[in-house]
Order: sequence, then structure tokens, then C-alpha cells
Amino acid sequence: MKRNIISAALAAAAVLGIIGCCGTDEVKYEKVELKKGYALAEGVRDSLRLDISLQFPTEGLVEDARKAVCDGIICDALGEVFCGMTPQDAVKGYAEETLKNYREANLEFVGQAAANPEDRDEGEWDIFTWDFTIEGRGEGEYNGFLAYTLSKYSYTGGAHGGTALLGLNFDRKTGEPVTEDDIFAFGYEERLSAALRAHLRSALDKDDYDMLFTTDITPNGNFIVSKAGVTYIYGQYEIGPYAIGIVKVTVPWSELQDILK
Repeated sequence: MKRNIISAALAAAAVLGIIGCCGTDEVKYEKVELKKGYALAEGVRDSLRLDISLQFPTEGLVEDARKAVCDGIICDALGEVFCGMTPQDAVKGYAEETLKNYREANLEFVGQAAANPEDRDEGEWDIFTWDFTIEGRGEGEYNGFLAYTLSKYSYTGGAHGGTALLGLNFDRKTGEPVTEDDIFAFGYEERLSAALRAHLRSALDKDDYDMLFTTDITPNGNFIVSKAGVTYIYGQYEIGPYAIGIVKVTVPWSELQDILK
């Protein structure tokens, strides 16, 4: 009986557009940003390029929950070594650590490149340039859960860089991460997998759909919640080639009532 009541409430919230069950204050965010280039060495054109823009909650949550959400964002965006820092210190520390790693990895090759300038055509991408872009933003609130997306692009050489898109969800009351087990009843995997496969074709155009490595998709833990439903994110090369990019598949709550907690 309890599960049926909760399921009905979730479905009603989806239809009516109700958001937030754990307070009436809107959650507000502020950006912490860093956009800077660092030369590999004096007189060398190669550089490390960082472009970081992360939204962190500043209002609308109790303080413990706000700190927990900030910490979760920092850990996933910048790395566990920066967990527990303030957002400003974490971004600064990430930049310093990345610059250190960049120079350690590439300085020994600069002399070789300088000695063989014919190997570096003027039109080529800088051989020893690294490029990182990290962007995080709040995606709204649904049923007491805060949704957040984190996009991370990196280039450290080769034909092209790569982008990862992560979906994060937090409990508004506690700030703790929300997993599939917090939303769906035990044994949900088969039922949710079938729903995802049913919506995969409509998520892509025909050409991209035909290029997929597999259509037998399953819940992968990378998702966000919203009024529209639960949206799963499949990364580059996860279910298809680089050319089709990141795939998002949304299943409406109305189709999942029987497996909601």
C-alpha cells in the first residue's frame, strides 16, 4: 500500500509540474569560474588551457545539505583529492595540480621539438597543448531531488578530445547523492531496461540509430530526474561511435509507476 501511494504521488507530481517536497525556498546557484592559459615553458607556444565554470548552491538549502552538495560536485568535477575544500580553493587547487602534471608530462619533449622544427608545420595543432573544459550547472528540482549535470572535455593529444557528461542527483534534505536504489523498487532493472530500449529510437535520428553498437541498453547509473521523467545519459563510445556523440534517453514517470518506491 505504501509503495502504491508513493508511486501515485510521483505520477501526480509529473503531471501537475509540482517540484519540491522538502521546502519552499528556491535553490539558487552562483558560479565559480576560472579561464586561463599557462605556457608550457618560456618562449614555447604550447600551453595548458583551462576553462572551468561550476555552479554551486548558495541559498535554499540548510547549511549541512548545501555543503554536502558542494562537496559532491567538487569530488565529481575536480577529483576526490579536493573534497572538503571550499569551491574557490578546490578550483584553484585543481588548476595548480593540473599545471604541475602538464609540465611534468611534457617539458622533456620540448627540446626535441625545438631541435626538429620541420616536424611542426605552422598550421598544426600545438603538439604538447592540453585543453580542459569543465562546466557544471543545476538542472532544477523534482520531488525533493536536485538534478545537476557536469560536462568535462579533455584534450591531451591525438586526433580529437573527448567529452563526458555526468548526471548527478542530490537529496534536498541531506545533500547526499541519490542513486537508482533510492528511486526504484528492488528488481527494477529488467523493467527499466525495457522502457529505455523502447524510447531509444525516438531519442536519435535514423542515421545515428543505425550506427549504434548496441540497442540493448540498460540502466548505467548516469541519470538525472526531472518533471519529464528519468533521463539516462550514454557517453561517447558507450553504445555508439564518436560521431553520434552523447545519447540521452528519457522515460516518463507515468510509464514507471509499477517500479517506483
